Amino acid sequence: MTRRAGFGLAAVTLGVTMLVGAQGTFAQAEPPLTVEDAKAQIEQHEAEAAGLDQEYNDVKLEIADAEKSLKEKQQSLQAQRAKIAKLRKIVGQVALANLQNKNLGTTAQLFLHADTDRFLSQLSTVEKITQNQNSALQDYQEQQAALVTLEQSAADELESLEKQRDELKKIRKDADKKVKDAEKILDRLTAEQREALAAEERRQAQDSERAAQASDDDSDSGDSDESNSDDDSDSDDSNSDDEPKVSGSGKGAKVLAWALTQKGKPYVFGSDGPNSYDCSGLTLKAWGKVGVSLPHSSSKQFRMGTPVSKEDLRPGDLVFYYSSSRPSHVGIYAGNGQIFHAPNSRKPLGYSPLDSMPYVGARRYG
Repeated sequence: MTRRAGFGLAAVTLGVTMLVGAQGTFAQAEPPLTVEDAKAQIEQHEAEAAGLDQEYNDVKLEIADAEKSLKEKQQSLQAQRAKIAKLRKIVGQVALANLQNKNLGTTAQLFLHADTDRFLSQLSTVEKITQNQNSALQDYQEQQAALVTLEQSAADELESLEKQRDELKKIRKDADKKVKDAEKILDRLTAEQREALAAEERRQAQDSERAAQASDDDSDSGDSDESNSDDDSDSDDSNSDDEPKVSGSGKGAKVLAWALTQKGKPYVFGSDGPNSYDCSGLTLKAWGKVGVSLPHSSSKQFRMGTPVSKEDLRPGDLVFYYSSSRPSHVGIYAGNGQIFHAPNSRKPLGYSPLDSMPYVGARRYG
């Protein structure tokens, strides 16, 4: 074997050894996951994605308000420009009249005018014109300054609006990344582990649904008279015969009954129906069915209504999670320690235990 051939063989051997070593290091960086660890990590990413979803909704509402304000300001600008054009014409007319009466001095005009009394009357009129000119000029200057201020304010609002739109895009991008991170964790599981995780989540949802339905069965007889006497004047687009029977009476029961007709529909980022929902999109539509208008934002919904203690929850009350300063998830209380909600992009609308997430409070709207 030549020295060159020997060197080449050694280089290949060294390269293979380094590649194997690098692959071994890479494999050690991502050890196999247990189902429990994967579930915890996935739920963390999903919670963060849900939080970004609600932040996205908040910014959308802020943009809508900003667009409305900017439109009103642009209308004010148009009116202000028309006003200034009119004032400019008035100032010009007054200035011309004043100039025409100042071609001769007052003394010369007095000597040349045959009718002294008439001249003095005209002189008084000229003085009034001069006063009007000064007043018109002052008004013009003030309105021109107001226009400059209004134009700057509109420009600032437009710049702020563009920044909000950029922020909206970034939030959506970050949320998509969180969803992909959750999917990557799923991809690291074996087929058997993925099935075990899915089975566990199905079991939990079924147990939660059975618990909520057991609450309905236990309270049917006690609520029947009260339910029949409840005011049914609230309009509802859905057929009441198709709605699941729920315990309780009043608006809350109707809210839950309608929400349950949406069971199985997918969670979609920023959606408020009719074919898909995010968490606050579902709750705003459900309460909208009984005439209560709510914003598409879990944090804004939390700042409305009447606070309700955990012990006094009734079906239809909204329950909030994760942060008391800015709740990032909301569901509908379904009775017996269960909620109905739009959970995340992996799961359709369905039931979960009340305490399956960090609970921060509840609200009632009617």
